[in-house]
Amino acid sequence: MVNLSFVSCPVVDAHCHPFLPEKETKPFEAYLTLSDIPQRKEDLTSTMLYRLVMPELGQVMSLRGDEKIIAERHKRIESDLSRYIQMLFDEGGLETLLVDSGYPFKEFVGYEIDLEDFSEMIGRAVREIFRL
Repeated sequence: MVNLSFVSCPVVDAHCHPFLPEKETKPFEAYLTLSDIPQRKEDLTSTMLYRLVMPELGQVMSLRGDEKIIAERHKRIESDLSRYIQMLFDEGGLETLLVDSGYPFKEFVGYEIDLEDFSEMIGRAVREIFRL
């Protein structure tokens, strides 16, 4: 059997949505769910997604403990948002994002995101896609 390594391969996110961190108004754990239904913190922090993301984020930051990781995340975002995002994308080898421009939709959420501005903020190539 041949062992393959993809560590040095560039990563393309084939479907994502642009985001504006300043629109983040909920506690961090509320964003680690695939549901729009409000949930209790105890339920959010016991999901598989939360339990996978937190140790990975802690490893990138050389920290342990959810509260310390979340506090450091907020500190880095406040200090230099673009640098923080680029550090995460560098860590994951993410080079290009194929961005679904159908969300956020201004008529639905009250704002839209210019993809050139988004690309500049994240320091990565962005290509627009439209999913049917």
